[in-house]
Amino acid sequence: MAELRHEVAELRAENIELRREVGYWKSRHARVVERNSKLQAVGEHPRTSSRKQQPAVSCQLSRNAHRKAHRKALSGLTPPGTECQP
Repeated sequence: MAELRHEVAELRAENIELRREVGYWKSRHARVVERNSKLQAVGEHPRTSSRKQQPAVSCQLSRNAHRKAHRKALSGLTPPGTECQP
């Protein structure tokens, strides 16, 4: 009987912890939904509002050459996709 009471106490403690986590994640979700609706009202896409779109380098370059080409592309000196012509 004591073992069952101990098990029930453990399960109740676990249940309380899980309920706390549910509350936390529900509040996080509510914040994200609110943020997304504000961004959509402004006309921004929620997933790209905080990221900058980076050009892709399609050819194989050494690590240093890739870095230089990437810096040039980001600085606007070279249009994306023209950094490495074969």
